[in-house]
Amino acid sequence: MSIENLIDAVEFTPIQNAQASDDGLPHATHQGVLQLVPGLDLKVYRLSDGKAVIDAAGMARFLQWLEEGV
Repeated sequence: MSIENLIDAVEFTPIQNAQASDDGLPHATHQGVLQLVPGLDLKVYRLSDGKAVIDAAGMARFLQWLEEGV
């Protein structure tokens, strides 16, 4: 299963008072949680342009988990 499929399965909820930036860059409008493995939850955000991003701190934890070979 691809990461795109996993993210598509996330239940996103609107972010209250999400506001566009003055520079026209995409901004987060929705948030959700992706559970890749039990006990490892990653925050994910849906942007105003429809793309999804994974929280940097969560991604760092996931990469550390991979590195440790758990």
